[in-house]
Amino acid sequence: MDVRTLYRMPGSVKFGLITLWIQVLIMAFAGWFILSEIDTRHDHGQSVQGEGAVRSIAYGMFVLCAALLVASGLFFRRSLLACKLVYGYEVFTVVIALLSIGVALAADGFVLAQLAALALPFAVCWALGQQSADEWFSVGWSPADEV
Repeated sequence: MDVRTLYRMPGSVKFGLITLWIQVLIMAFAGWFILSEIDTRHDHGQSVQGEGAVRSIAYGMFVLCAALLVASGLFFRRSLLACKLVYGYEVFTVVIALLSIGVALAADGFVLAQLAALALPFAVCWALGQQSADEWFSVGWSPADEV
């Protein structure tokens, strides 16, 4: 993908792709923030209840970021795998959100404040991305159509 391809895209596709990349940045930051908070607590001699589950969620966010970047790249090849990754991501988002809340409530609560701070922009990006994804795949646009 180059800048010319991005420039030729319809506005809704550009918007959806940009919101997808924003979600990747938010999740990468959230994963890093959660892991750094655990390490900071260890440095101060405090323990974290449910640490294994919290770390698993953070690492899951990094894996999800990689999958989304692959999906956005495959989209330009008009690949069915891109559709499956994006829609699978939507299901996984709900699951990871529920798991995160459960872990935050079961642990000593420090994750809950972080998730609350990230919830609003993440929810907005997800809703906008969902709308755009539906439009992308129903229209079936690809960069090859513009050439």
